Amino acid sequence: MNEFNKTELLEKTTEYMNYIAQHKENIRKAWLELRDALKGIDLFQRPKILDEMEWRIRNHDDSKMSEEEFLPYRQHFYPVAGEVVDDAAFELAWERHYHINDHHWQYWIDCNGDFMSYYDVDTKICAYLEMICDFGNTPEQNGRLWGMLMAILLRSITEITKMKLRLIRIGYLL
Repeated sequence: MNEFNKTELLEKTTEYMNYIAQHKENIRKAWLELRDALKGIDLFQRPKILDEMEWRIRNHDDSKMSEEEFLPYRQHFYPVAGEVVDDAAFELAWERHYHINDHHWQYWIDCNGDFMSYYDVDTKICAYLEMICDFGNTPEQNGRLWGMLMAILLRSITEITKMKLRLIRIGYLL
């Protein structure tokens, strides 16, 4: 049986829980920043979108506290000296995480490698907005810069779409 320091186990578990709490707070801040950057774009101001986003941000990554994900994630990212780390368990936990959380791009790919397009538009919009907040708040990213760049991209796409719709309305595009 492997022996490891129980105090270190408690410290590493606390570090991981603090990481989750900080990540959720960063997601909240990113959403507030992104929401402000998208003001004036009617598509993103509808109550259904805003209400769902508030719920998503409040519950972001809650599955990481589940029995299936917590220990494998903690062991992978915050290992304790002498503890047996099960890499296969982490891979299963990660796969479970992105299969049940639509703010991960992997969620949207079916078993044939095709993009799943049968979800309603509002669900996709909210998933993509949450994805933007999440991408910008990983340790590898600078959250503020990433979020602002994505807001600019969304604004550009929205403006291009509006322009195309106007051109279709006046008969310039078919």
